[in-house]
Amino acid sequence: MIICVCKNVNSRQLKECLAKGMSLDDISEQMGLGTGCGRCLEYACRVVEKEAPLIARESAA
Repeated sequence: MIICVCKNVNSRQLKECLAKGMSLDDISEQMGLGTGCGRCLEYACRVVEKEAPLIARESAA
């Protein structure tokens, strides 16, 4: 699913970056997420909130 139309960032890319330990700020800087119209930031934050606990559990295992 496309998260950022302006910079063509999809949910797979966002999840991969999160799994590497990148913050939303890091992802924004590297991929431009949220630097166009900014409409993607709300959804990106929801993805981070959902994925962060899953990633933490996987790395603890």
